[in-house]
Amino acid sequence: MLSIFGQRLRALRRGHNLTQSQLAAALNKQFNAKPHPNTEAQLGKWELGLRSPSIPELIKLATFFDVSIDFLVGRNDDNVKDLAQSLISANDLQFDEKMLTRNDKREIFELIHAYMLGKEGRSNKRQSNNQQEELNLDFGPEEME
Repeated sequence: MLSIFGQRLRALRRGHNLTQSQLAAALNKQFNAKPHPNTEAQLGKWELGLRSPSIPELIKLATFFDVSIDFLVGRNDDNVKDLAQSLISANDLQFDEKMLTRNDKREIFELIHAYMLGKEGRSNKRQSNNQQEELNLDFGPEEME
């Protein structure tokens, strides 16, 4: 049976569309793995719960996947990040492997903020009218085959 750590490691790896081999190579590249490189077999044993990683290995995984060690080992399920804080911070962010500029982050923040305000207004309107919002997607005229 998989441990919570093993389940979370597998979910994170698969969520990043990585094989165990690819993850091992990425960890070795990012963290200069000499003299003890990560291997596919090692990751497989961690995922299956046959072995447990050392503290330095947990730190590497948490850093790589940008999660807390507590999340990895099942001490908490709170892996929620405030996107607004990330967008207004000085931290580098990228989207689709392209770095976001300060201006990009500001515009994304404003778009999401406006969306959330509109969503709140639509929700309040639906509640007061006791109606469900309709979604009208007009893709143009249908083509006849």
